[in-house]
Amino acid sequence: MIEKYINSAFFKINQGIPDSTIKLLEKINRLFISKTIPSKLYKGKEGIIQKLIEFMIKSESCLLKYHSFYDEKYKDIKIDPLHFFENKGGFYILARKTGLNDIRTLAVERIIDIQGTRKSFNYPEDIKPEKILDSLFDIIADKQFYVQVWFSKNQARYIKERSWSYTQKISENKDGSIVISMTTSGWLDIKRWILSYGADAKVLKPQKMIDEIIVDAKNIIKGYKLK
Repeated sequence: MIEKYINSAFFKINQGIPDSTIKLLEKINRLFISKTIPSKLYKGKEGIIQKLIEFMIKSESCLLKYHSFYDEKYKDIKIDPLHFFENKGGFYILARKTGLNDIRTLAVERIIDIQGTRKSFNYPEDIKPEKILDSLFDIIADKQFYVQVWFSKNQARYIKERSWSYTQKISENKDGSIVISMTTSGWLDIKRWILSYGADAKVLKPQKMIDEIIVDAKNIIKGYKLK
């Protein structure tokens, strides 16, 4: 979706590029494909995406009406929009709360309305956007915590194939299982990750997460009405 607006913004630039160069760029573009399902729906959000692009280019602060799924509230937030990024088929923005050094990740589809403030902002030079995203386990930016997770021999090879966090450390057990340790953020993201592996994963620390997952597991069993 966002490519549509970016392409229109750079349409005039393409007019001065030789046909041979354009064909080469099109060929390079076809080298990579992406899976589009599952993906979030953005019908009706075209105007909001267009405005976000304009405010980012102009470095203009804006006022959002935002639907927070965490507490099911609609909030008015004044932000400095910095970057778009994609995660699991969804569009997000990295933004700074205006007047504060508070960096947030916001889901584009939860933006109900957006208005410009006609006030410009200076891009925060001390911010490293890639490092901020790397500090998140998935998408939720909350307080960082230390976690240890055991994975069975069956899943160990797949876990070791990927970098889950720049702080991760992996220790191997004699039976082929592993323990991965990391300091990260995204409490709910980590819980979903562990639960997705079923009996092949078990959280070792922190105790609070162990307790929560035990409750979740019991509720899953109740859902299947097993005796």
